[in-house]
Amino acid sequence: EGYKVIPLVKDINSEIKIVLTTRENSPELESRCRETGIIYYGIKPLDYEVIVGIVQGINKGLKNNYRN
Repeated sequence: EGYKVIPLVKDINSEIKIVLTTRENSPELESRCRETGIIYYGIKPLDYEVIVGIVQGINKGLKNNYRN
């Protein structure tokens, strides 16, 4: 249950961007995971285009943060 590690990682660096993928989905699991502050929750397998879009979105957000 990897989602349990997310709060520990966020304690070390609250700015870290976390993308979570799961093979077994449920509304309860998705809710628990989203409460941890992840930026994307997806069901495996992810298409290549989805992964590229996630990375591009993260990069765009990082660039916007550095402009401020």
